[in-house]
Amino acid sequence: FFLFNNALAIDSNFALAYSGVADNYTLLIDNGFISYDSGYNLARKALDHAFMLDSQSAEITASRALFLSSLEGKRNDAINEFRLALKLSPNYAAAHQWYALELAAAGQFDSALAHINKTIDVEPFSERAWLIKSLILKFARRYKDDITLLNSLNTRFPDNIQFFQPVKRQVRKYPV
Repeated sequence: FFLFNNALAIDSNFALAYSGVADNYTLLIDNGFISYDSGYNLARKALDHAFMLDSQSAEITASRALFLSSLEGKRNDAINEFRLALKLSPNYAAAHQWYALELAAAGQFDSALAHINKTIDVEPFSERAWLIKSLILKFARRYKDDITLLNSLNTRFPDNIQFFQPVKRQVRKYPV
């Protein structure tokens, strides 16, 4: 928020900064860091202001799609907004990434993989995109492909424990 608010202090008509604020609130709510009640109106207000300033921006359109899906449960509307965002900016990596997650949630795994692969083509060092690809492969029950991917990621990003985090199982002893 700090950088977006600094940008807005300099230019209160900077639409993309409002979009960034909306994305932050949406993701904080979606990931359980703040409550829906405390963040929804703030996200909605920032998004509405961004859209009022620039209704043709791919970034703002993708932000609206994320908001619709994550906070309003309007998956079909979100998918249409992601398609529009990608029409406006075919190489917008975040839109491909978010759209891939929506498609995976809808069971459209081949399309989801195509979009996450596009994200990776645009941003090959995005560890988040690689993790999402792994997640999509799991959802698609392509476990061998996922293991192969994770092994290659462990080599490519050896310092990232997100790719391989050993599970320590604690054996509990119950009284007999």
